Amino acid sequence: MMMKDYLELTKPRITVLIVICTAVGYFFGSPNSFHLAAFIHALLGTALMASGTAALNQWYEADSDSRMRRTSKRPIAAGRMKRIHGLIFGIFLSVAGFADLWLGTNPLAAATMRCGETSIVRARASRRSTKMICTQDPLTCDVISLTPQAATCTSAQSRRTT
Repeated sequence: MMMKDYLELTKPRITVLIVICTAVGYFFGSPNSFHLAAFIHALLGTALMASGTAALNQWYEADSDSRMRRTSKRPIAAGRMKRIHGLIFGIFLSVAGFADLWLGTNPLAAATMRCGETSIVRARASRRSTKMICTQDPLTCDVISLTPQAATCTSAQSRRTT
């Protein structure tokens, strides 16, 4: 098991897109004021939670990932990492991101992201029992749709404290 495998669990390209959406949401939510500390915490907390969600998704989908050619080389599916390590890593990143958003921005932003993470895990679980037709990755769609709202909550709260 290598650090490269842990990085791969976080799906860095998707995480970067999510962080960009968070930055845009923060700027649109704070047209008259900008708080650098809240902005940095919004980006960091979001990146950690998105990375944790991606890791948890790969932990959850390891069995089906191992049977599909496109996903069979992922760290857990390929057997390069134990499932329990992926689970612990995903939980750690998610909790760290939640704590950073809660303490560095505000509880509403943290709760919004937590709801998004929960909906992704539930969507993945229900997808196994229902047929879905989707042309985009639900992880990307769900988290990207929630990050601007979380960033707007962060920037709106920052305006009230000044």
